[in-house]
Amino acid sequence: EGGSRRNPVLSGWYAYSYWSHRLEPRGHSYLVRLASGKGSAQVRILGYYCLGGEPGCLTLRYRLEPAAATVAAAPKGNP
Repeated sequence: EGGSRRNPVLSGWYAYSYWSHRLEPRGHSYLVRLASGKGSAQVRILGYYCLGGEPGCLTLRYRLEPAAATVAAAPKGNP
C-alpha cells in the first residue's frame, strides 16, 4: 500500500538478532527472471552492512543463467 511493492518470497531473506541488533542473511538463493525475458539470475544476499558498519549496502553473489534452449523434435518417419 502507499505505492510500495513487496515480494513475500524476498521478505524473509534475513534474521534479526536482538543481541547485536543486526540483520543476518539466511543464506537462501533466489532465482530472478531477467526483465528482458532471456534468462534468469541466481542471487544470494551475503551481507547488508557497508565497510564502516552502516546499514544499507547489500553485498550480493549472482550467476546469470541463459534462457533454456528449445529443442526441436525430430520428424517422425525416416531416421
